[in-house]
Amino acid sequence: MKKLAVIGNPIEFSQSPYIHHYFSKLTSINVEYSKIQVEESQFYQTVENFKSSHGHGMNVTVPFKLKAYQYADKHTELAQYAKAVNTLLFEPSGTTIGHNTDGLGLINDIKQNLNWQIDGKKILILGAGGAVRGIIAPLIQENPEQI
Repeated sequence: MKKLAVIGNPIEFSQSPYIHHYFSKLTSINVEYSKIQVEESQFYQTVENFKSSHGHGMNVTVPFKLKAYQYADKHTELAQYAKAVNTLLFEPSGTTIGHNTDGLGLINDIKQNLNWQIDGKKILILGAGGAVRGIIAPLIQENPEQI
């Protein structure tokens, strides 16, 4: 069984456990997926405790995407560009990989689910947190007229 969680504060709004349990049934991958609400001062220790208790990975939400970037030992290219992480993967070697899927998810929703094109369009972004950091590079790659 893969032990997974989403960490944030507040966390009650998160639909991640429902989504991941649904996908686990579709893919026949057995997962335990929980919500963890934590105070900012306890973020690093809480992640370390989860990792030490045979955790496989975590999704990260507000307000911890910058702290998750600092926690990770290695970063994917998108995480490096954003300097923010929304996914932590704990490798068996003990290394923690930080990734950012915010932009990939947004682009997929816009292009695949809504069937809209970004190329040549003017884009308005409202916000300035870790999620915005994660969507900038993928948006730029889609060649909008203006962001």
